[in-house]
Amino acid sequence: MSTATVTHTSGAPGHKEIPILSLVDITKRFPGVIALNKVSFDVRAGEVHALLGENGAGKSTLMKVLAGKHKPNGGKILLEGKKKVFDNPKKAKQSGIVLIHQEQSLVPDMSVAENIFLGNLPKKWGNRIDWKTLHRESTEILDRLKCSFSSKDMVSDLSIAKKQMVEIARALVFTPKVVVFDEPTASLTDHEKPVLYDIINTLREQGVGIVYISHRMDEIFHLSQRISVLRDGEYNGTVNTVDTNEDEVTKLMIGRSSGRYGIAWNAARGTPLGHTFTFLMAKFGQPIINLRRIPGGYDFQDVSGEQLRPMFQSDAAFRACEYMLDILKYSPPNILNMAWYERAQSYASGESCMAYNYTLLAPLFELNQKSPAWGNTGYLPHPVGNHGLPITPIGGYALAIPSNLSEERVEAVWAALQSLTSASLSKLYIMNGSLVTPRFSVSRDPEVSSLSPVIGVVDEMARNNILQAWPRPPVPHMASIITIAGQEIHDVLSDRCSIKQALTSAQKKADKLLG
Repeated sequence: MSTATVTHTSGAPGHKEIPILSLVDITKRFPGVIALNKVSFDVRAGEVHALLGENGAGKSTLMKVLAGKHKPNGGKILLEGKKKVFDNPKKAKQSGIVLIHQEQSLVPDMSVAENIFLGNLPKKWGNRIDWKTLHRESTEILDRLKCSFSSKDMVSDLSIAKKQMVEIARALVFTPKVVVFDEPTASLTDHEKPVLYDIINTLREQGVGIVYISHRMDEIFHLSQRISVLRDGEYNGTVNTVDTNEDEVTKLMIGRSSGRYGIAWNAARGTPLGHTFTFLMAKFGQPIINLRRIPGGYDFQDVSGEQLRPMFQSDAAFRACEYMLDILKYSPPNILNMAWYERAQSYASGESCMAYNYTLLAPLFELNQKSPAWGNTGYLPHPVGNHGLPITPIGGYALAIPSNLSEERVEAVWAALQSLTSASLSKLYIMNGSLVTPRFSVSRDPEVSSLSPVIGVVDEMARNNILQAWPRPPVPHMASIITIAGQEIHDVLSDRCSIKQALTSAQKKADKLLG
């Protein structure tokens, strides 16, 4: 039986625990939608207060109001009991409010140190930058974060995870009053996450109030003291973390227990979501670039001039975004961070009823009789447009002989390659868990075909020419265009901007990339 107490008054603390920050009855409207409807939220000094909600619930919008990025249509902000109006992010930061979010705002052509102290560079006589002090103090902050890179490194040379650490470093330049962490571990490695947790605990000890937004329940229950939930732009309750559990929190978020969702699809930030967006644009009748239409499809072999133009500001792009927003309602809460394996595991565990995934991961449920999906799974080719042909993209690994291999070793390597790709070894792989083979002769083997229905399904797709190697058009920066799509559209799905804003930004970035 539940012992958690759900408060529906804004989670207001007792008289002895005056909040350092209070958002009271915040309302925010955008054209045609009420993003926030009289939402109240507070955080105490030295507390981690988690803010949860499904994608589009209003979490990021509320924090952008706090950080001065959005002007509210109603309500008030109280900082240490005093009413505040933040017209822009600079005023919010000057008052001690720091927002660390996924959409990094770093300047790529500057050094790490310059980004950390951006807007507050140490100066010496003659208003010149004090480079020695800048790099010394930046190095001290990076050492606290246990970063492996230098303050002199260019931000453009850093990985996404390292850039996120630079964003966090910015918050440590001074002791803030409130720090908002918006999905801070989304791009961090398992090695970097404990460092972040230590920093959060240090900030707590210094009396800083922490707002923590994440879809990862393990982090929420590890770090937070209270949890507040938004649902459809409205406040839906606050609970003490020690008094609740994941199931109760999920009920607050979505109105039912966790464990059953419609589909686990490819929605992670960057290239994964960019691929989904590209597929969906085609479904609505427009390639991501302005390819010339030919009988049976589009010409991607001879591309030049106007045909290179990205088509982010097309009707198909807008409809693709609307479609993704719709299926978010039927997706696991952490779908925007799910990797391939996590999606397959979501399906194998019974959490999701459908999944878009590698056939290579089918053994998670096809060979596991404890899985709810065992013996209950059907397979379909990739979704296509109204007039398109069914197709399933395939990938794989190439075995090759290196060109610099000494001549006397070539014959032995060739013999090894022939053995590794032989029918006997292909059968050995599939009998020991692979469930994937490129050989019809192996698929037809009764001992093999009886292992799983997916073997026969894939074999039939290959015979009907549905399996196709996925050729990317020979277009300059095509991979980067797809990544831009995945980054900008992720902000739409994360409730950070509108469809129009994201597509406009994507178009500008893609146009600049192509020159």
